[in-house]
Amino acid sequence: GDLDLVAAASVRTPPGAPSPDGPSGDDDDPRPGFGRYLLRRRAARVAAHPAQPGLSLAERTLLHDGLAAQSAYVAVPDVLTRAAVARHDAASPSDRLPRSIREARASPQWPLWLAALKKEYGGLLEKGVFDEVDRAAVRDGVKVVPTRVLFNIKSDGTYKVRIVVRGDLTKEGEHYIATKSSMVSLDTVRTIVALAAGSDMPLYTVDFTQAFLNADLGEPHVYCGLPELPPEMCGGEFGTGGRAKVAHVHKAWYGLANSPRAWQQHLQRWLLERLGAKLFVHDRDAFEWEWQGHRLIGGIHVDDVLFAVSSLEIRDEFMRRLKAEFEVTGGEAEAAEFCGLEIVRDWDNHTITLKQEAFARRLMDKYGVWDSRPESTPYRLRRPKLEPSLTPPDEAMTFDYAMCLGDLAWYSRTNPGLSFVVHELSRSLARPGPDHVEAAHHVLRYILGHLGAGLTYHGDQAVLGRPYDHRNKLIAAFDADFPHAGAKATSGFMVFLNGAAIAWKTRRQTTVSLNSTEAEVKAMVPGIEL
Repeated sequence: GDLDLVAAASVRTPPGAPSPDGPSGDDDDPRPGFGRYLLRRRAARVAAHPAQPGLSLAERTLLHDGLAAQSAYVAVPDVLTRAAVARHDAASPSDRLPRSIREARASPQWPLWLAALKKEYGGLLEKGVFDEVDRAAVRDGVKVVPTRVLFNIKSDGTYKVRIVVRGDLTKEGEHYIATKSSMVSLDTVRTIVALAAGSDMPLYTVDFTQAFLNADLGEPHVYCGLPELPPEMCGGEFGTGGRAKVAHVHKAWYGLANSPRAWQQHLQRWLLERLGAKLFVHDRDAFEWEWQGHRLIGGIHVDDVLFAVSSLEIRDEFMRRLKAEFEVTGGEAEAAEFCGLEIVRDWDNHTITLKQEAFARRLMDKYGVWDSRPESTPYRLRRPKLEPSLTPPDEAMTFDYAMCLGDLAWYSRTNPGLSFVVHELSRSLARPGPDHVEAAHHVLRYILGHLGAGLTYHGDQAVLGRPYDHRNKLIAAFDADFPHAGAKATSGFMVFLNGAAIAWKTRRQTTVSLNSTEAEVKAMVPGIEL
């Protein structure tokens, strides 16, 4: 949330006391900043001022300890965490989420929370996630992992309760052997979309309901604590819960460290053995299925699947087999979004566009760019090359700068033109200066003028047939930035499919090149490796 309000929830400047920065405060702060993230500095300075008299001795001690020991986050004191708790406690009961079943019972919304709790707990029992056994039956030396009840209200107003395992308290070798799992790569997702556009294949998405709970855990001696059930649920179909009972876990319960791996293996076995699909060697989360002369290609991102089909017959058969084994949603209307990527289909022009316009608009709000003048290029022209700042770094500015670059890197998933500039700005991540902040703002102003930009893949022969037939054919381009100053050059490559990029990379070369020809040859290496 806004950290100035968070800090003000527990500490504030006493009446009549001067501002920690003098009369001008942040309004005349000459240091560059990032929109509303200037508020972070004000919050930290307010927190550093003597606490209000209303704080208890324990709270005042915590305040000073937090200010003395910096948080793991640069320039954000640990006291802000305590301030967030204070703000939560100060909120009216109707404005905050309960942190336990006891708090939920005390709220006016208890009937809604109770219905959500029954749905969650009943679903765990129905799927055979655990058996309720006596705590005394657990053999000595076996740790009972606690669970936690989480409450949330979704954007559509639905009350949601989730019971999760404290996986952070599990130990390797005792509760699990391996945890490695994977998700479909963005390169694969873009390839599926590009092939769908090039062959006029419809795109669909499927979401698995409580996906992890379909998979067997594979560890026979995992026991978890059970929540104290309210009187309305004790006995009968929900069991008794509480401290006298524990859960003997059989399924991949949410929160366990190896649950993602168990689910991935379960789904892959189903695809291979039951469906008869093929998994790709380069990306084990991409698959292809052929049925009665029809073709389906897809990619798996945890519990979401994006797939393209050559006909509606194979889509219907695929959905029939899925629903016979899992509880799923989707698969009927054409895909409009997948993992934050917006999918825009234009059947008249035979194109599919991947973009992140909603995320771009959030960036404009986050960094206060709406009133700025849009830029035509992402990189500043006719400016000296950026170098790390020689002055000691400002920790608050470094934090905001790193956060901004993270946002820009995420946005570049559908905007490869930002790859080089984000790479260049990241080289000074530890020592940014005013010029680096201005360069980052320049990129944001460029995005402001291109909010709807993205990757448009084509299927029209008029586009893919000129100047030669390149439908469903890979085209690679390589380049290098030779500095002519004895420094290492920067490699860049991009792979195109059906009119737009599906993969790209910008990286510093590992050795110094003697001439531009050598740098260009080295630039081909990462593309060939791909």
